[in-house]
Order: sequence, then C-alpha cells, then structure tokens
Amino acid sequence: MRYFYSLLFLLGLCLSSYQAVAQDWRLFRPGLIYSYQAAGKAEVHTLRLDSAFMIGTDSVYRFNRIMRPDPASSGLFHKSDNNLFGAQLRFVPGSQEVVLEALADALQTPVQMLLRPAAAVGSTWQASMGVTAVLSSRSQQSVHGVWDNVATVLLSTGQQVLIGEELGLLQAPQWLSLDAATASNLQATRVPVTWAESDYYPAHAFDFQPGDEFGYEQYDWIFSLPCAKDYILRRISSRGQTQDSLKYTYQEERATRGYGLGSPCNNVYAETLHPRTRGRMAVSLKTGQWADKNHPPLSLLTWEYQKETTVSGLENYTLALPLSTEAGATLPGPKYIRVYKRDQAYATGMDYLAHPQRLSAPVGMVYDNDTWLVYYHRRLPDGTYSTFGTRQQYEVLLPVRAARSSLAVRAYPNPATGVVTLDWVLPAVKGAKLSLTDLTGRALWQAEPAAGSTQLQVPLAAYPAGLYLLRLEQPGKVPVMVRVQH
Repeated sequence: MRYFYSLLFLLGLCLSSYQAVAQDWRLFRPGLIYSYQAAGKAEVHTLRLDSAFMIGTDSVYRFNRIMRPDPASSGLFHKSDNNLFGAQLRFVPGSQEVVLEALADALQTPVQMLLRPAAAVGSTWQASMGVTAVLSSRSQQSVHGVWDNVATVLLSTGQQVLIGEELGLLQAPQWLSLDAATASNLQATRVPVTWAESDYYPAHAFDFQPGDEFGYEQYDWIFSLPCAKDYILRRISSRGQTQDSLKYTYQEERATRGYGLGSPCNNVYAETLHPRTRGRMAVSLKTGQWADKNHPPLSLLTWEYQKETTVSGLENYTLALPLSTEAGATLPGPKYIRVYKRDQAYATGMDYLAHPQRLSAPVGMVYDNDTWLVYYHRRLPDGTYSTFGTRQQYEVLLPVRAARSSLAVRAYPNPATGVVTLDWVLPAVKGAKLSLTDLTGRALWQAEPAAGSTQLQVPLAAYPAGLYLLRLEQPGKVPVMVRVQH
C-alpha cells in the first residue's frame, strides 16, 4: 500500500508539472503595455494589443499601428499596419501554439513566425519560410525582479526568442526581420503594466501639486526673431481629481525682454511686464487628452496614432514616437516626442508646420516648438522639493506677497524718480542685505542695512526707466521681493 501511495504522489508531481507546462502561454495580454529597447539605443518603444476578432476558428489580436522608418529617407516615417513584432497575433485553437504575423505593406513582405513555448524541450519545428526553431530550454528566471518560467527558442538564423509564461514576449527580432545580419533584437525593459501603472498615465506624466512653479522661455519666431524672448512663470493653484479627470488651476505671469524689431534688431532694450492671468487645465484619465488653450491634445501611448481633421479639412495623424531615457543637456528627461503627418511622409517631431513637442514625466511639456521649460520647483510626495534650473530670471514674476512674511515691507513712492525708500517691520540684524536687480536678475546695487534699522533709501536715477526688483534678505527669514517702477 505504501508503494501505491508513493506511486500516486509521483503521478501527482508529473501531472502538476504537465499542467504547469500546459498553461496558457501568451506573448501579449490585452490591456497591458509592453516596453522594448534595442541594444545601444536610447529609445524605449511601447506596444499594446488594441483589438480582437476571429479568423475562422482562430482568435486574433491586432497591435496598435505605427510609423515605420523610411529606409530611403532618413528621419521620415510611413504609416504601417505592422508594429514592433508584426501586425497581429494568432492563437492556434486547441494548442499552445501562437503565430506572429507581419502583413504586406510598402516596406515589408508578409512574414509569419510560429512559436511553441509549451513544447517539449528539444522539440524542433519550422518557424517561418526557410527558418527552423528549437525549444532549447525552459527554466525559472528572474525578469526585472519578477520570477517567471522562461522558454528559450533558438532560430536557425542564429537569433533567439525568449518567452515568459506570465510576462509574455521578452526578446524577439524587430519587425519580425529574420535576416540575422541586419535585424535588431528588441528586449523587454520592464514587466508589462496597465495604463494606470504606465509613465503615460496623466497622473504620472503631469503630477503637479499646489505651489509648484514652472518657468518657460519662449521665442516669438514670427514677430520678434531674434530680438526678444518671453519669460513665463506658471504656479499651480489647485489640483482636483475625479474618477474620470485630473484638473488644475494656475496663475501665470509673463515678461518680455529684448530689443525691438529692426534690420537687424534696434538697440533700444525694453522690458515689458504683462498682466497676470489665470488658467485651467484638465486631462482625461481614460484617454490622456488635454483641454488647455495653450497646448494641443496629447496622445500619450507611444506609437499610437489618431486621425485629426484640421480647420482647412486636411487629415493629419497625431503620433507619439519612442520614449527616450536619455536626458538632454538643457531639458529634464525622459522625453516623449510627438510626430505629425506631413504630406505623405512622417517626420520625427514635426507636423506640416515643423512643430516639434516633447513631454517628460512628471513635469509635462518640456519643449513645444518655441517654448522651453528651463526652471521648475516642485514638491515631491515625501514632502521634499525638486528643483531644475534657476529662478533668477523669474524673480519679478508672481512674487510672494510681503504680507505673508514676517519681514512685511513697502516701497514708496512707487513709481519713483530719483530715490525709492524701503520700509520693513522687523529691525535689521547683522548680515541683512538689500539688493536692486533688473528683470533679468542682474544685480545693479546692494547694501547692508545697519543693525536695528527699518528703512533704507535706494538710488534709481542712474538707471533707465522701467521695472526693477528690490530684494530684502535677513538671516533665517524668507526673502521678500518688491517691484518698483522707475
């Protein structure tokens, strides 16, 4: 009897082992976003299934469509039904076989690749026309910190395909190109994630908190090239989130600095402070589409495109190209790059008006045609702060109200002609400093108030008419800034 139970135990182990092998191996699961990267490349491509249907008795999933690089024109792209590994995924009924299919288009002939991740180790089959495959191993491996049963398939071309039982396709030739000499292998850069877990989710890509500040530089390429530049400071006022949307309100102020138009620019330097404005932004947590007069709708899933019709009736396709993990010298990264249709071709980062745009999680837009994000100061979830760039160029914009500070200052007369007097409440202590700067943050004059004093006169007569900033600093206190009109 003891031998009988032992036999049952061994049979149970075999059955459990067989069931583990016979589970539903899926290269991709609907609703998840998969990320891939080629060796030595900065771009991370994302991919998802976007529809399901039947062909005969086969279950078929389609990938979200993409733009394929044009081999004849560097930097240009053409619309294609084929994604990173083909156009669709076909499940063979009643088996653990799956077929990746690339459809015929202008850049690729039809290709099929049969994969059998649940086959017996050592099994050989014809994977594609003239290409054989062998399941060389199947073992438990840690994939980006997650343990999975990984099947290794070797192709007769010398290429290797890796498939995780739970994590799906981990490595395969890009475009299903089976020419080992020219094909790039794409490897999974992270485990699959849902839309809400991805970097594209609006609450991650545009994660602002009340009080966060964002400073932009903007050239008016049409009317002031290259004579003037706008400095724009935006401060988030409120944040609200519902099941459907993420909403923000903000204050914004702009200063224009530079020389007037001329041939070339004339020599009269001007600084203009524009009225403070208030705005509202809203984004759908389901579609990633923005409602903001300053920014066009954003399609955040890489390689996904949508059809748009312009005012003139022309049809365009909005795309998001690969996410780059490579930070630029002057812009915070990573970046998302938008692509628009231009005539019959597609160019990275350009529409028919040559309008590039880049986004970065979690600070949103970092580059939009003629606008650059050059400064931000934002609060992190742990209560600390992150700062990029410097606020020096924005000191005169959205100043902190003096009434909020224990230093409470006033300047009079304002506007002033030759001299302006600054009063403050708390007597000055040793180390206090009063400085006068222009709108660019350039220091023009400074002095150290005498200990115990509450007043100091500031000379203005030597400076051109315009707006200036007085900054009072006392050790251990928040600096206070006051605008002065001369």
